[in-house]
Amino acid sequence: MAARRSAFQALLFFVGLFLTCMCCLMLQIVETRILSVIAFYHLAFFAISMAMFGMTAGSLLVYFKAHLFPPQQLLANLSWIGSWFSVAVVVSTLLMISLAVVSTTHNPGMSVLAWLNMIAILVPPYVFAGMAVSLALTRSPWRVGLVYGVDMIGAASGCLIVLALLQWLDGISALIAVGAIAAAGAACFAGARKADIPAVPAPGARQLAKFGPIRHPAALAALFAILAGVNTAIQPYGLRLSTAHNHIETDTTPSTIRWNSFSRVKASQDEVESPRMWGPSPKMPNTLVSERTMDIDGDAGTGINRFSGNLTELDFLRYDVTNLAYAIRTQGRAAIIGVGGGRDLLPAYIYGFRDVTGVELNPIFVDLLTKRFRDYNQLADLPGMRLFVDERGVGLLVHPSNSI
Repeated sequence: MAARRSAFQALLFFVGLFLTCMCCLMLQIVETRILSVIAFYHLAFFAISMAMFGMTAGSLLVYFKAHLFPPQQLLANLSWIGSWFSVAVVVSTLLMISLAVVSTTHNPGMSVLAWLNMIAILVPPYVFAGMAVSLALTRSPWRVGLVYGVDMIGAASGCLIVLALLQWLDGISALIAVGAIAAAGAACFAGARKADIPAVPAPGARQLAKFGPIRHPAALAALFAILAGVNTAIQPYGLRLSTAHNHIETDTTPSTIRWNSFSRVKASQDEVESPRMWGPSPKMPNTLVSERTMDIDGDAGTGINRFSGNLTELDFLRYDVTNLAYAIRTQGRAAIIGVGGGRDLLPAYIYGFRDVTGVELNPIFVDLLTKRFRDYNQLADLPGMRLFVDERGVGLLVHPSNSI
Protein backbone atom coordinates (compact mmCIF):
# COMPACT_ATOMS: atom_id res chain seq x y z
CA MET A 1 0.00 0.00 0.00
CA ALA A 2 2.83 2.37 0.90
CA ALA A 3 4.61 1.57 -2.37
CA ARG A 4 1.44 2.23 -4.37
CA ARG A 5 0.95 5.52 -2.53
CA SER A 6 4.55 6.49 -3.19
CA ALA A 7 4.21 5.74 -6.92
CA PHE A 8 1.03 7.80 -7.15
CA GLN A 9 2.68 10.63 -5.28
CA ALA A 10 5.68 10.55 -7.62
CA LEU A 11 3.39 10.60 -10.66
CA LEU A 12 1.55 13.68 -9.40
CA PHE A 13 4.83 15.40 -8.56
CA PHE A 14 6.27 14.81 -12.02
CA VAL A 15 3.05 15.88 -13.79
CA GLY A 16 2.99 19.05 -11.68
CA LEU A 17 6.64 19.76 -12.50
CA PHE A 18 6.03 19.04 -16.20
CA LEU A 19 3.12 21.54 -16.31
CA THR A 20 5.02 24.19 -14.35
CA CYS A 21 8.07 24.03 -16.60
CA MET A 22 5.85 23.94 -19.67
CA CYS A 23 4.16 27.15 -18.50
CA CYS A 24 7.52 28.89 -18.02
CA LEU A 25 8.35 28.58 -21.72
CA MET A 26 4.79 29.20 -22.88
CA LEU A 27 4.70 32.41 -20.85
CA GLN A 28 7.96 33.64 -22.35
CA ILE A 29 6.91 32.92 -25.93
CA VAL A 30 3.47 34.52 -25.66
CA GLU A 31 4.99 37.59 -23.99
CA THR A 32 7.51 37.98 -26.82
CA ARG A 33 4.57 37.92 -29.24
CA ILE A 34 2.65 40.53 -27.22
CA LEU A 35 5.68 42.79 -26.82
CA SER A 36 6.11 42.65 -30.60
CA VAL A 37 2.69 44.30 -30.81
CA ILE A 38 3.02 46.68 -27.86
CA ALA A 39 6.46 48.03 -28.70
CA PHE A 40 8.94 47.13 -31.44
CA TYR A 41 10.13 43.76 -32.68
CA HIS A 42 13.64 44.28 -31.35
CA LEU A 43 12.17 44.65 -27.84
CA ALA A 44 10.32 41.32 -27.99
CA PHE A 45 13.20 39.51 -26.30
CA PHE A 46 12.82 41.80 -23.33
CA ALA A 47 10.47 39.08 -22.07
CA ILE A 48 13.32 36.54 -22.16
CA SER A 49 15.51 38.88 -20.11
CA MET A 50 12.76 39.29 -17.55
CA ALA A 51 12.30 35.52 -17.40
CA MET A 52 15.99 34.97 -16.69
CA PHE A 53 16.02 37.77 -14.13
CA GLY A 54 12.87 36.60 -12.33
CA MET A 55 13.74 32.90 -12.26
CA THR A 56 17.21 33.70 -10.98
CA ALA A 57 15.71 35.86 -8.24
CA GLY A 58 13.35 33.03 -7.27
CA SER A 59 16.21 30.52 -7.15
CA LEU A 60 18.34 32.83 -5.01
CA LEU A 61 15.44 33.32 -2.63
CA VAL A 62 15.22 29.54 -2.14
CA TYR A 63 19.00 29.35 -1.66
CA PHE A 64 19.40 32.18 0.85
CA LYS A 65 16.18 31.39 2.75
CA ALA A 66 16.68 27.63 2.84
CA HIS A 67 15.23 27.38 6.36
CA LEU A 68 11.83 28.39 4.97
CA PHE A 69 11.80 25.48 2.54
CA PRO A 70 12.75 22.25 4.34
CA PRO A 71 12.70 19.06 2.22
CA GLN A 72 9.88 17.51 4.24
CA GLN A 73 7.64 20.43 3.26
CA LEU A 74 8.49 20.21 -0.46
CA LEU A 75 5.03 19.32 -1.80
CA ALA A 76 3.21 21.78 0.46
CA ASN A 77 5.53 24.56 -0.66
CA LEU A 78 5.28 23.60 -4.34
CA SER A 79 1.49 23.70 -4.07
CA TRP A 80 1.22 27.27 -2.82
CA ILE A 81 4.11 28.51 -4.95
CA GLY A 82 2.50 27.00 -8.06
CA SER A 83 -0.80 28.64 -7.16
CA TRP A 84 0.87 32.02 -6.75
CA PHE A 85 2.65 31.48 -10.07
CA SER A 86 -0.76 30.98 -11.69
CA VAL A 87 -2.30 34.06 -10.06
CA ALA A 88 0.77 36.17 -10.88
CA VAL A 89 0.49 35.24 -14.57
CA VAL A 90 -3.14 36.40 -14.76
CA VAL A 91 -2.58 39.57 -12.70
CA SER A 92 0.49 40.39 -14.81
CA THR A 93 -1.62 39.98 -17.95
CA LEU A 94 -4.37 42.29 -16.68
CA LEU A 95 -1.81 44.94 -15.72
CA MET A 96 -0.02 44.60 -19.05
CA ILE A 97 -3.12 45.35 -21.12
CA SER A 98 -3.99 48.35 -18.95
CA LEU A 99 -0.54 49.93 -19.18
CA ALA A 100 0.19 52.16 -22.16
CA VAL A 101 3.86 51.60 -22.94
CA VAL A 102 4.75 54.50 -25.20
CA SER A 103 8.46 55.23 -25.49
CA THR A 104 9.43 58.68 -26.70
CA THR A 105 12.72 60.39 -27.40
CA HIS A 106 11.16 63.72 -26.40
CA ASN A 107 10.73 62.60 -22.80
CA PRO A 108 13.24 59.85 -22.00
CA GLY A 109 12.34 60.02 -18.30
CA MET A 110 8.78 58.89 -19.06
CA SER A 111 10.11 56.12 -21.29
CA VAL A 112 12.32 54.85 -18.48
CA LEU A 113 9.37 54.98 -16.08
CA ALA A 114 7.15 53.10 -18.52
CA TRP A 115 9.68 50.30 -18.91
CA LEU A 116 10.33 50.12 -15.17
CA ASN A 117 6.59 49.60 -14.80
CA MET A 118 6.75 46.87 -17.43
CA ILE A 119 9.60 45.17 -15.54
CA ALA A 120 7.55 45.24 -12.35
CA ILE A 121 4.65 43.67 -14.25
CA LEU A 122 6.58 40.93 -16.07
CA VAL A 123 8.98 39.71 -13.37
CA PRO A 124 6.74 38.39 -10.51
CA PRO A 125 5.43 35.24 -12.28
CA TYR A 126 8.99 34.18 -13.07
CA VAL A 127 10.05 34.64 -9.44
CA PHE A 128 7.50 32.03 -8.38
CA ALA A 129 8.45 29.80 -11.32
CA GLY A 130 12.12 30.01 -10.33
CA MET A 131 11.25 29.09 -6.76
CA ALA A 132 9.24 26.06 -7.88
CA VAL A 133 11.87 24.71 -10.28
CA SER A 134 14.70 25.31 -7.81
CA LEU A 135 12.84 23.52 -5.02
CA ALA A 136 11.97 20.58 -7.27
CA LEU A 137 15.60 20.15 -8.30
CA THR A 138 17.18 20.61 -4.87
CA ARG A 139 14.64 19.28 -2.34
CA SER A 140 12.96 16.37 -4.08
CA PRO A 141 13.60 12.79 -2.87
CA TRP A 142 13.58 11.50 -6.45
CA ARG A 143 16.67 11.16 -8.63
CA VAL A 144 17.85 14.57 -9.78
CA GLY A 145 18.49 13.26 -13.32
CA LEU A 146 14.87 12.16 -13.62
CA VAL A 147 13.60 15.44 -12.16
CA TYR A 148 15.78 17.45 -14.52
CA GLY A 149 14.68 15.33 -17.47
CA VAL A 150 11.00 16.05 -16.74
CA ASP A 151 11.92 19.73 -16.39
CA MET A 152 13.49 19.77 -19.86
CA ILE A 153 10.71 17.75 -21.51
CA GLY A 154 8.09 20.06 -20.01
CA ALA A 155 9.90 23.16 -21.26
CA ALA A 156 10.35 21.69 -24.75
CA SER A 157 6.69 20.67 -24.88
CA GLY A 158 5.67 24.20 -23.94
CA CYS A 159 7.53 25.56 -26.96
CA LEU A 160 5.41 23.35 -29.24
CA ILE A 161 2.07 23.56 -27.44
CA VAL A 162 2.11 27.36 -27.40
CA LEU A 163 2.10 27.36 -31.21
CA ALA A 164 -1.22 25.53 -31.21
CA LEU A 165 -2.54 27.65 -28.34
CA LEU A 166 -2.04 30.85 -30.35
CA GLN A 167 -3.96 29.31 -33.24
CA TRP A 168 -7.01 28.82 -31.01
CA LEU A 169 -6.83 31.81 -28.66
CA ASP A 170 -5.91 35.47 -28.87
CA GLY A 171 -2.71 36.59 -27.13
CA ILE A 172 -4.37 37.78 -23.92
CA SER A 173 -6.53 34.68 -23.59
CA ALA A 174 -3.45 32.54 -24.24
CA LEU A 175 -1.71 34.12 -21.24
CA ILE A 176 -4.75 33.48 -19.06
CA ALA A 177 -4.76 29.88 -20.31
CA VAL A 178 -1.11 29.61 -19.23
CA GLY A 179 -2.27 30.67 -15.78
CA ALA A 180 -4.88 27.93 -15.85
CA ILE A 181 -2.29 25.30 -16.77
CA ALA A 182 0.02 26.55 -14.01
CA ALA A 183 -2.84 26.20 -11.52
CA ALA A 184 -3.39 22.64 -12.75
CA GLY A 185 0.28 21.96 -11.99
CA ALA A 186 -0.21 23.35 -8.49
CA ALA A 187 -3.25 21.10 -8.08
CA CYS A 188 -1.03 18.10 -8.90
CA PHE A 189 1.42 19.15 -6.20
CA ALA A 190 -1.48 19.55 -3.78
CA GLY A 191 -2.74 16.09 -4.67
CA ALA A 192 0.71 14.62 -4.12
CA ARG A 193 0.88 16.30 -0.72
CA LYS A 194 -2.45 14.77 0.31
CA ALA A 195 -1.11 11.35 -0.59
CA ASP A 196 1.58 11.91 2.03
CA ILE A 197 1.39 12.76 5.73
CA PRO A 198 -0.35 16.09 6.44
CA ALA A 199 2.08 18.99 6.20
CA VAL A 200 2.00 22.74 6.46
CA PRO A 201 4.45 25.28 5.12
CA ALA A 202 7.25 26.58 7.28
CA PRO A 203 6.29 29.57 9.47
CA GLY A 204 7.88 32.16 7.19
CA ALA A 205 5.84 31.01 4.19
CA ARG A 206 2.60 30.40 6.02
CA GLN A 207 1.07 33.81 5.26
CA LEU A 208 1.40 33.36 1.50
CA ALA A 209 0.02 29.84 1.70
CA LYS A 210 -2.99 30.84 3.82
CA PHE A 211 -4.50 33.18 1.19
CA GLY A 212 -7.93 31.71 0.38
CA PRO A 213 -7.80 31.09 -3.42
CA ILE A 214 -4.24 29.79 -3.17
CA ARG A 215 -5.50 26.86 -1.12
CA HIS A 216 -7.71 25.68 -3.99
CA PRO A 217 -5.53 25.44 -7.12
CA ALA A 218 -8.00 23.18 -8.95
CA ALA A 219 -10.68 25.86 -8.61
CA LEU A 220 -8.19 28.45 -9.88
CA ALA A 221 -7.43 26.29 -12.90
CA ALA A 222 -11.13 25.96 -13.74
CA LEU A 223 -11.76 29.69 -13.23
CA PHE A 224 -8.87 30.81 -15.43
CA ALA A 225 -9.73 28.26 -18.14
CA ILE A 226 -13.30 29.58 -18.28
CA LEU A 227 -12.04 33.18 -18.38
CA ALA A 228 -9.69 32.35 -21.29
CA GLY A 229 -12.48 30.63 -23.21
CA VAL A 230 -15.03 33.41 -22.65
CA ASN A 231 -12.53 36.12 -23.56
CA THR A 232 -11.74 34.34 -26.83
CA ALA A 233 -15.43 33.89 -27.63
CA ILE A 234 -16.26 37.59 -27.23
CA GLN A 235 -13.32 38.96 -29.18
CA PRO A 236 -12.72 41.65 -30.37
CA TYR A 237 -14.76 43.11 -27.50
CA GLY A 238 -13.07 41.29 -24.64
CA LEU A 239 -9.76 41.97 -22.92
CA ARG A 240 -7.21 43.24 -25.42
CA LEU A 241 -4.15 45.45 -25.71
CA SER A 242 -4.39 49.20 -25.28
CA THR A 243 -1.06 49.93 -27.01
CA ALA A 244 0.17 48.82 -30.41
CA HIS A 245 3.57 49.51 -31.91
CA ASN A 246 4.37 52.28 -29.46
CA HIS A 247 1.04 54.09 -29.95
CA ILE A 248 -2.24 54.15 -28.08
CA GLU A 249 -4.83 52.19 -30.06
CA THR A 250 -7.72 54.46 -31.01
CA ASP A 251 -9.82 51.89 -32.84
CA THR A 252 -12.22 50.87 -30.08
CA THR A 253 -14.53 48.76 -32.27
CA PRO A 254 -12.43 46.69 -34.70
CA SER A 255 -14.21 44.25 -36.97
CA THR A 256 -11.99 41.33 -35.96
CA ILE A 257 -8.68 40.59 -34.25
CA ARG A 258 -6.81 37.40 -35.08
CA TRP A 259 -3.61 36.02 -33.54
CA ASN A 260 -1.16 33.29 -34.40
CA SER A 261 2.41 32.49 -33.39
CA PHE A 262 3.97 35.24 -35.49
CA SER A 263 1.41 38.03 -35.90
CA ARG A 264 -1.65 39.86 -34.68
CA VAL A 265 -3.96 41.01 -37.48
CA LYS A 266 -6.63 43.59 -36.69
CA ALA A 267 -9.28 44.52 -39.26
CA SER A 268 -11.15 47.80 -39.00
CA GLN A 269 -14.82 48.41 -39.62
CA ASP A 270 -15.96 49.10 -43.18
CA GLU A 271 -15.26 52.69 -44.27
CA VAL A 272 -16.34 54.59 -47.38
CA GLU A 273 -13.56 56.90 -48.53
CA SER A 274 -11.29 57.80 -51.39
CA PRO A 275 -9.25 54.75 -52.47
CA ARG A 276 -5.78 54.44 -51.00
CA MET A 277 -3.25 54.40 -53.83
CA TRP A 278 0.51 54.04 -53.97
CA GLY A 279 0.90 56.26 -57.04
CA PRO A 280 -2.40 57.41 -58.57
CA SER A 281 -2.57 58.66 -62.13
CA PRO A 282 -3.61 62.31 -62.56
CA LYS A 283 -6.35 60.99 -64.88
CA MET A 284 -7.94 58.98 -62.11
CA PRO A 285 -11.61 59.98 -61.69
CA ASN A 286 -12.94 61.02 -58.31
CA THR A 287 -14.55 58.04 -56.67
CA LEU A 288 -15.38 56.60 -53.28
CA VAL A 289 -14.79 52.97 -52.34
CA SER A 290 -15.71 50.74 -49.44
CA GLU A 291 -12.74 49.15 -47.72
CA ARG A 292 -11.28 47.89 -44.45
CA THR A 293 -7.77 48.35 -43.11
CA MET A 294 -5.95 45.32 -41.76
CA ASP A 295 -2.80 46.01 -39.75
CA ILE A 296 -0.14 43.55 -38.67
CA ASP A 297 1.18 44.05 -35.14
CA GLY A 298 -0.09 47.63 -35.16
CA ASP A 299 2.33 48.71 -37.89
CA ALA A 300 2.41 47.06 -41.32
CA GLY A 301 -0.93 47.30 -43.08
CA THR A 302 -2.94 46.07 -46.03
CA GLY A 303 -6.39 46.92 -47.35
CA ILE A 304 -9.34 44.78 -48.34
CA ASN A 305 -11.92 46.34 -50.67
CA ARG A 306 -15.58 45.47 -50.93
CA PHE A 307 -15.96 43.31 -54.03
CA SER A 308 -19.17 41.51 -55.01
CA GLY A 309 -17.67 39.78 -58.06
CA ASN A 310 -18.30 42.66 -60.51
CA LEU A 311 -14.85 43.72 -61.76
CA THR A 312 -16.07 47.23 -62.66
CA GLU A 313 -16.28 47.95 -58.93
CA LEU A 314 -12.48 47.95 -58.88
CA ASP A 315 -11.73 50.01 -62.00
CA PHE A 316 -9.89 52.54 -59.83
CA LEU A 317 -7.06 50.00 -59.45
CA ARG A 318 -6.18 50.56 -63.13
CA TYR A 319 -4.90 54.02 -62.18
CA ASP A 320 -2.27 52.87 -59.65
CA VAL A 321 1.35 52.80 -60.87
CA THR A 322 1.97 49.55 -58.97
CA ASN A 323 -0.21 47.74 -61.52
CA LEU A 324 1.78 48.91 -64.55
CA ALA A 325 3.18 45.43 -65.19
CA TYR A 326 -0.34 44.05 -65.68
CA ALA A 327 -1.09 46.74 -68.27
CA ILE A 328 2.00 45.75 -70.26
CA ARG A 329 1.17 42.05 -70.34
CA THR A 330 -2.55 41.44 -70.08
CA GLN A 331 -2.77 37.65 -70.24
CA GLY A 332 -1.06 34.48 -69.12
CA ARG A 333 -0.31 33.37 -65.58
CA ALA A 334 0.33 35.63 -62.60
CA ALA A 335 1.89 34.82 -59.24
CA ILE A 336 1.73 37.23 -56.32
CA ILE A 337 3.88 36.74 -53.23
CA GLY A 338 2.01 38.17 -50.26
CA VAL A 339 -1.77 37.94 -50.51
CA GLY A 340 -2.65 40.39 -47.75
CA GLY A 341 -6.14 41.70 -48.30
CA GLY A 342 -6.13 40.69 -51.97
CA ARG A 343 -5.29 44.17 -53.23
CA ASP A 344 -2.46 42.89 -55.47
CA LEU A 345 -4.33 39.85 -56.80
CA LEU A 346 -7.43 41.62 -58.08
CA PRO A 347 -5.61 43.92 -60.58
CA ALA A 348 -4.20 40.84 -62.33
CA TYR A 349 -7.75 39.59 -62.85
CA ILE A 350 -9.00 43.02 -63.90
CA TYR A 351 -6.35 43.22 -66.65
CA GLY A 352 -7.23 39.81 -68.11
CA PHE A 353 -5.19 37.20 -66.26
CA ARG A 354 -7.30 34.12 -65.59
CA ASP A 355 -4.69 31.93 -63.87
CA VAL A 356 -3.73 33.82 -60.72
CA THR A 357 -1.82 32.26 -57.83
CA GLY A 358 -1.40 34.03 -54.50
CA VAL A 359 1.20 32.77 -52.01
CA GLU A 360 0.88 33.93 -48.41
CA LEU A 361 3.03 33.11 -45.38
CA ASN A 362 0.40 34.20 -42.86
CA PRO A 363 -2.64 31.86 -42.85
CA ILE A 364 -4.77 34.51 -41.15
CA PHE A 365 -5.11 36.49 -44.38
CA VAL A 366 -6.16 33.50 -46.45
CA ASP A 367 -8.62 32.49 -43.75
CA LEU A 368 -10.14 35.99 -43.69
CA LEU A 369 -10.48 36.08 -47.48
CA THR A 370 -12.03 32.63 -47.72
CA LYS A 371 -14.20 32.67 -44.59
CA ARG A 372 -14.63 35.74 -42.38
CA PHE A 373 -14.75 38.32 -45.21
CA ARG A 374 -15.85 36.06 -48.05
CA ASP A 375 -19.16 37.88 -48.49
CA TYR A 376 -17.37 41.23 -48.27
CA ASN A 377 -14.70 40.39 -50.85
CA GLN A 378 -15.40 37.51 -53.23
CA LEU A 379 -11.89 37.23 -54.59
CA ALA A 380 -11.70 33.55 -53.62
CA ASP A 381 -14.76 32.79 -55.80
CA LEU A 382 -13.16 34.00 -59.05
CA PRO A 383 -12.46 31.13 -61.50
CA GLY A 384 -8.72 30.49 -61.77
CA MET A 385 -7.89 32.24 -58.50
CA ARG A 386 -5.80 30.04 -56.20
CA LEU A 387 -4.40 30.85 -52.78
CA PHE A 388 -1.55 28.99 -51.11
CA VAL A 389 -0.43 29.26 -47.50
CA ASP A 390 3.29 28.62 -47.57
CA GLU A 391 6.56 30.50 -47.87
CA ARG A 392 7.66 28.24 -50.75
CA GLY A 393 4.45 28.26 -52.78
CA VAL A 394 3.23 24.82 -51.79
CA GLY A 395 0.85 24.07 -49.00
CA LEU A 396 -2.83 24.58 -48.34
CA LEU A 397 -4.66 25.10 -51.64
CA VAL A 398 -7.88 27.06 -51.40
CA HIS A 399 -10.26 26.31 -54.25
CA PRO A 400 -13.21 28.53 -55.22
CA SER A 401 -15.43 25.90 -53.60
CA ASN A 402 -13.81 26.83 -50.27
CA SER A 403 -12.40 23.33 -49.79
CA ILE A 404 -8.87 23.19 -48.47
